[in-house]
Order: sequence, then C-alpha cells, then structure tokens
Amino acid sequence: MTSLPRCQAFYNTLPSSIRAGMGMDIFEQFGRKVDAEIDRLHRYVEKELAPEAERHAAEILRRVSSKLADLASEMEAHLGRESSRGSDPSSASSDSSKP
Repeated sequence: MTSLPRCQAFYNTLPSSIRAGMGMDIFEQFGRKVDAEIDRLHRYVEKELAPEAERHAAEILRRVSSKLADLASEMEAHLGRESSRGSDPSSASSDSSKP
C-alpha cells in the first residue's frame, strides 16, 4: 500500500491509477471502522446510557406514585367531610320532593 498524504486519504481524491487497485481496500477499511464505531456506541448505550435512563425513570415513577397517593388521600378526606355534613346531592333532592 502506497503511503499517501493525509489530504488524499479520501476515495474521490485519489489519482485513478492508485484508486483502481486500492478502492476496495479503502472501502473495506471504512466499513470495518464504521462497524467498530457502531459496536462501541452500542456498548456505551447498553452499559452507561440505558442504566442511567432507567434510574431516572424509576425516580420519576416514585415521585408520581407518591403524589398520586397524596391525591387519593385528599380525595378520600374530601369525601369523608362531605358525607359527615350530610350534603349528599341525591338525598337533598329526595327530601325536597316530600311534603
């Protein structure tokens, strides 16, 4: 393989005499580098990004769960206050219809 200046490292910039014999080698090297980068990116996503995203999602779910539990408690308390006052709308309308 002929050593070329860095500026001629791209396929389209190589002279046709060199390109004829080296085109497939350069393409294969490029393909290997792309495969290696894809593998590296896949490992990064699996080992670092996904676990962090899962931790973050779990934290959000815990916060939402807590807020929903608080809301349910408030609703139950509100219903308890309403029933203790005896202001049930269905009972009020039936009482007003009696003479």
